[in-house]
Amino acid sequence: MSIALQAVRLGCKEVCCAGQFSDALEDALDAVLELDDNLDVVTSSSSEEGEALEYFLFGAGGGDPDMDLVAVVENDSSLRHALVSLIS
Repeated sequence: MSIALQAVRLGCKEVCCAGQFSDALEDALDAVLELDDNLDVVTSSSSEEGEALEYFLFGAGGGDPDMDLVAVVENDSSLRHALVSLIS
């Protein structure tokens, strides 16, 4: 949560949550963003890492290939390994 909120403070306009607790994280993030009047920030969630990865690479930011994307994932996550293999 703190990483996502810091990213929003730095100008992030979309946060994609993935994994087992992604729905709860998205709900909590939405509540804080609403309290802070950051209603222009888009949030999404998926418990399926592959689905989240596909959205992150091809849907985030409207699929704009010139948009800067930043992924924050666990060191041993299969999502991180899949992401690294696609961008290498």
